[in-house]
Amino acid sequence: MNANLEEIFRVLETQKNSKIVWTLFEKGELDICSLMEYVDYPHRYKSKFLSRYLSKLQKIGYIGNNNGHYFLTPHGVLFVETLGDLTNLKMSNKVRLIKLLRKPKTMEQLYTTLKISRTQCHQLLKCLKKRGIVESEAKKYRICPNIGINEFKDVPLYYSKILNILITKESCSAQEISTATGLALKGVQTRLSELKRMSIVESIGPNPLPQRSFFKFYKPTDMGKGVLSKITKFEKLINFIDLIFQLLSKEKRLTERDLWKRISQKLNRSVNTFDIRVAINFLKKRAFLKGDIVNGYVLAKTLMPRRVAEQ
Repeated sequence: MNANLEEIFRVLETQKNSKIVWTLFEKGELDICSLMEYVDYPHRYKSKFLSRYLSKLQKIGYIGNNNGHYFLTPHGVLFVETLGDLTNLKMSNKVRLIKLLRKPKTMEQLYTTLKISRTQCHQLLKCLKKRGIVESEAKKYRICPNIGINEFKDVPLYYSKILNILITKESCSAQEISTATGLALKGVQTRLSELKRMSIVESIGPNPLPQRSFFKFYKPTDMGKGVLSKITKFEKLINFIDLIFQLLSKEKRLTERDLWKRISQKLNRSVNTFDIRVAINFLKKRAFLKGDIVNGYVLAKTLMPRRVAEQ
């Protein structure tokens, strides 16, 4: 890919760039005059349209130029089909953070890994929470798995309220215990720390657990998991598409088995043949690739067929 995913979102989130990409997706290959007309851009500003918009889209590798006709590259088509509906979520600067949340993390773990300030991290998390992609959760505690109820007899009585709550629930945060028992939050936190030192309770949360006793960690909501799934699908498929183009540019014609063997060699691992087939089918369906499973595949002479524009 010519640009990382955050840069791509940054370019495609602008209204005009987004409209150009969606127009080419819906209409197919268009000359510059037709494209300007579809996106309502005055013809007298043709040079500005080229330099400000088309050149940026070509730079990130999402549109191409075929003798004066513009078309979406495989990258562009895949982006629209897989991630196009995420542009309204303003994902630029947030993709790396979301990908880190495949496993829950504290803010400290996030800004340390991303090498950004705590303030920047807070702002990104605030935006993601507002859009329903990320949620926070307090560190939770539970009874140690190897502890039996009989072992509580020697524990001082002032721990009983906390232990009774933890016995009936799989896990609880200090705030939840405070609310349920009526005990002051600070007192609950102190007693949980003591019970932890006594190896009666243990904390659970992101792995690895931070050293601090009480903290919040962040994780994706159901919507966030859907976003992560789309990003994973996009990055996986685009990687195989790039490899197929690289191989066919050199070898001219390869069977599916040949492609699987060469890609496995390049990646130094045996890849799933289903993933190769998904990439091939994507490219064939959109006429970037010609051929069949028996005779092998070749790159199409033109990367995007012309379609009849809607009248």
